[in-house]
Parts: sequence; structure tokens; C-alpha cells
Amino acid sequence: MKLKNILAIMAMFALMASFASARFEDVEITGPGIEQAAAGSTIKVVLTINNKGSENIIFGVSRDPFVTLESSWFESIMFSPNTFTIEGTESRELEVSVKFKKTVPTDNTYQTAITFYQLDKPELKKDFNLMIRAVSPENILKAAIDADEMVMPGKMYKAKVTLENNLNAVLPESEIVVASELFEERRALILTPWQERAVDFEFLIPDTTRPGTYTASIRVYYDKQLVSRKEVTFTVSTVSDVGGEEQVEKGFLWKRISVTRQGSGNTPTETTYRKTLTSAERLFASYNPEPSEISGDSLKWLLTVSPGTTQKITITINYRPVFWAMLAIIAFTVFALVVFKRGVSLKKEIISHKTTHDGFTEIKVRLHIKNHGKKYLHDAVLMEVLPHHLHPKKEFATLHPEAVEQGEKGIRIKWNLEKLGGNEERIITYTVLTKMGIIGSIEMQPTLLRYKSKEGKVISIKSNKVTFMSGHADIAPKHKHEHL
Repeated sequence: MKLKNILAIMAMFALMASFASARFEDVEITGPGIEQAAAGSTIKVVLTINNKGSENIIFGVSRDPFVTLESSWFESIMFSPNTFTIEGTESRELEVSVKFKKTVPTDNTYQTAITFYQLDKPELKKDFNLMIRAVSPENILKAAIDADEMVMPGKMYKAKVTLENNLNAVLPESEIVVASELFEERRALILTPWQERAVDFEFLIPDTTRPGTYTASIRVYYDKQLVSRKEVTFTVSTVSDVGGEEQVEKGFLWKRISVTRQGSGNTPTETTYRKTLTSAERLFASYNPEPSEISGDSLKWLLTVSPGTTQKITITINYRPVFWAMLAIIAFTVFALVVFKRGVSLKKEIISHKTTHDGFTEIKVRLHIKNHGKKYLHDAVLMEVLPHHLHPKKEFATLHPEAVEQGEKGIRIKWNLEKLGGNEERIITYTVLTKMGIIGSIEMQPTLLRYKSKEGKVISIKSNKVTFMSGHADIAPKHKHEHL
């Protein structure tokens, strides 16, 4: 019997091992084909691990232990996490960062293995071979140039350089240099994997630039290595005897157009400046000097410019006087609406004040609520919070409060006004006493009124603050003291 039991146990272990092995055989690892990277760059490769079986598998991941040796062309291979679980019929991705050494020979393909194994049975494993080609500098970036073919002195020469990253890697040390005998600019930038990016350059051509053909050189560097170079030609045109420019300044509701004409020839030159304004602009425009001719919306100036001199035309369009007038009208209208058609007001005032020789102060407070509108106020609640050194008397002359509660900030008194009709007003009075020994100025905080409009919107308004003096007797002879 014992022999049979031993054989049964051995058969069971063998069967479990075969199941585990078969389970790991259901794992499929896929990734990209041959990737490309520049010397010294880092690329990120995404691998997909697919568990086609029905059982959960806990994976471990490792790299080639010799990959970072001095003899290797890889500087680092990193991934995270290095252990994970994939449920049956599920899959997940693993991002692997691979960095070449700067000294790696280019135009060669390099290979390294990423090993996936079953964590509880390390002998069950699969390798995925990463294949990465180190590309030469001229294949890293593709550059295209779009630049002006002609430019006038005093104007901007524009060039657009479009770079295309041919690699699945970030290029953090890229640089564009645009230079000629008239200008030069360097621009550093970072390119993400496969990114195409356009970079605009503008250069002011000096007024004194001689006419002719010039060459602009556009060079692209990565990691201080020249990876692309192109040259374009452009022409600086000849200027006429009269030059100048037009500038537009804009501010708040105003605009100023300044036109200059500069004589650069050797004889006086007649020149014409024309400007079209809308009817509204002409209504608020002023000119210096006045136009030589006005025809409808078109204005014309006739100028004679001598060599070395400058003449200026200024057109100012100013809408601000009208704006201020309209603003004053609106302000007056708003003021009238506020004064003659207010909403709800809440006023708080002290109507009597008594202080005894014993140091107690009694004040009587009046709250005046008025609905200046025509609509009902619904669910109106009035709330008063008294500081700790004040407490209300139990007698209330007008409306008895719904609740008087002791809170952290003091005593809260709450009146439920329910509805408040149009043009209706309520007056609520109550009396408070100070505690013994309170001397000096006491400030009572604003009272809060909260209600709902007809549309159901909750609205809160506050009254004014009030202040009174406590601890000073206002009843002179003691025998006339009124007991409170």
C-alpha cells in the first residue's frame, strides 16, 4: 500500500509540473521589429505579454546580466515593474528603456534579450530579443526649408525650418543654426519620438543693406554633431528714392496711424499717401497735417520729400469721449434704478441704552426689514448672533423668535418671517443685557436675512454693525436707580 501511495504522489507532482509547463507555454510576447536609435540616445520599446491560458501567472522579468559591461554597446536597459501578475486570457504592456553608448558604431544592428519567467518556477522562461539599429547622424533628422526669396531693406526676412525626427527616441540636444553675412541665430529644441516640428525665424534686414543676392545657411545639430545642412539664396531689393513705414498704435477705444516718408534720393521727390476710413472712423478722426484731398471715404496726401528729410502724417481715431458720455448715462441710469427701485433693505439700530451703577448695561435693538420690490419673499429667516458677553432678555416686544440657541460664537436668535409681501416691512425689537464687569465699547455684528426669490434662488443680505458703550452709568443719583 505504501508503494502505491508513493507512486500516486509522484504522479500527481508530475501532472502539476506538466500543467504549469503547459500554462507558461500559453504565454505570447510581442514587440516592434527593428528599432532605430542615435548614438547616446534613449528609446522606449513597448512589449506586450499575452497570457492565452486560463490560469493566472506571476511573471518575473530580467535583462542580460552582461548588457552593461564595458564591452557592451548598451549603456543601460531599464523597465518597471520587474514582477507582475497577468490573469488568464488577459495581457499587459511593459515599457523598456534602452540607451546606447555615445561611442556605439553606427549603421549596425545590436541585439539584447529580455527574459520573462514564471516567478514560482524560474526554470519556465521565455526570451524576447530586442533589436536596435544605431543610425548615422545624417539619418537622425530630416530638414525642410521654406524661406523668402526676396526682401526689402528695413523689412523682416522670414525662414521656416521643419524638422522631422526619424527615430522612436527623444532628441534633447537638437539645435538649429540659421546664418548669413546679415544675421545669425541659434535655437535649441527638444524633439519627441517621430515628431515633426516647424520653427520660424525672422531677421530684420538693416536699411543700409546693399542690394544683391545673399546665401543663408541652415545647419541642424544633434549632440553637437552636424546631421543636416542646407543653403538657400535670397535677394535684397533696391529701394526707391522715398522710403518709409506705416505704424498702427492701439489703445483703449483709440487708434493712431503714423506714416513716415523719408527722402533717400538726391532730388526732391513727390509722393502720395492714400488711406481709406469708414464713415464711423472719419466721424471721430483728426489729422496732422490735413489731407490734400477727401473723396468719400478716401483720403489723399500729396508730399514733397527732400533728400535726408522725413515727413510724418498722423491719423488719430478717438472714440473715448463718446464712451465716457455713454458710461455716464449708464451710471446715472443704474443709480436711478438703485435709488428708486431697491430690492430688500435691513437696518439695525439701538433705540435705547441704560447702564446701572451695578455695571449692567441694557440696550434695546430694532431691526427694520423692508421689501422695496413688488414680489413676495419666501422662507424669510432672520438670524442674530450675540457675543458671549451679551444675553437676550426673555421678553420680545414684537415677534417672538423661533429659537434661541447657545453656540460656539455666542447666542443665536432666529426669527421665522415666512413670507414678506411686496412693499411690506417688518420691525422687530429685542433687549439684551451685558454681563457684570464689561466696560468699554462693544460692537454687535451685522444681522443676517436669508430668503428665497420667486424663482427659488436663495439670497442673503446683511445689516449694518452697531456699537455702544458698556459700564458707564447714565443714571446719576443712586437712589433714583431703576432696577432691571
